[in-house]
Amino acid sequence: GESAGAFNIYALLTIENAKPLFDKAIVQSGAAHSDSLQSALNHEFSAEKVIRKIVKGTTPSAADMRNIPVDALYKQYKTEGRIQLPILIADGVTIPKEGIREFLKNNWQQNGKPIVIGSNRDEANYFFLSEPTLVNQIFGFYPYIKDEDFYASVSEYVNKMWRILMVNTQAQELTQAAGHPVFTYRFDWDDEESFYGADIKQLIGASHTVEIPFVFGTFDDFIGKLGEILFVEDNRQDRQLLSAQMMSYWTQFAYTANPDKGRDHQLPKWSAVTKSANQAMRLDARHDKGLGMYDVDLSIVDLIAQIKHDPRLKDATKKCFVATQMDRFAGDIAPRISQFKTAVCE
Repeated sequence: GESAGAFNIYALLTIENAKPLFDKAIVQSGAAHSDSLQSALNHEFSAEKVIRKIVKGTTPSAADMRNIPVDALYKQYKTEGRIQLPILIADGVTIPKEGIREFLKNNWQQNGKPIVIGSNRDEANYFFLSEPTLVNQIFGFYPYIKDEDFYASVSEYVNKMWRILMVNTQAQELTQAAGHPVFTYRFDWDDEESFYGADIKQLIGASHTVEIPFVFGTFDDFIGKLGEILFVEDNRQDRQLLSAQMMSYWTQFAYTANPDKGRDHQLPKWSAVTKSANQAMRLDARHDKGLGMYDVDLSIVDLIAQIKHDPRLKDATKKCFVATQMDRFAGDIAPRISQFKTAVCE
């Protein structure tokens, strides 16, 4: 599963009735995260609160809810900014009440499966395309970066944080719990060319979703016209080679529960994370860094220290923006990020 699908894969690993339905898992760009039942009920946009705003009366019946016009329902969600709704709810019925992450950490030996966990180096760039503080759009379509140094700093820190929280920490927790092998990767391909003056390599790079066509081996019709911008003739040969290598690793894992050296045993060996080494496979084009294992050792504490001393972020407003974007993506997964945001934005 990828993105929301990756969240669902983690959820399936906690569900008893799902255990016999699969024996391995691949998680691409997602998190072992769930919301508590109480936080979902208390959410500003919970179903109950939204319905009550529309019917304006006593507790609505099923018939009342069925009679609500679709437009009236959608209107309740039209608001400035991004609404972060609960994705998976730890209701104690389908998903264990302690939540997905805690359940897996405490029950990995019994409920775990061999697993691949990965992310893309520039995950958050996909979402920055519509962030007006960072990007302008000419004629409402052609994006360009307002301040390249500032954009680079926001991208660097938000994406490093994503990696630490969504991959490194999760992989190490499961590895420490023992019982099933954990393999991790980072997708680094960024061979895009400029488009009408926009630096697509910096703007998008190895962003969220870009690895999907590499896994399936097809680059046609990727997110509408976006594929025509990203995947051009000049990057076709190396792109197709990396795609074949990734498919080889993915299928070898599907066959054997270990990506190892791929199906033909000719690729660099992909080793599992160990209790003493949080290593990952780098997936990149051959003319760039190519395939290879690398060690992961950055922590949230290290990352915050880097931000505090980054000369690109001397301006307090810029530092606050970086912290706000980090908190936006971390949510309640990392209280330390929220504390950092409060400290630099006050």
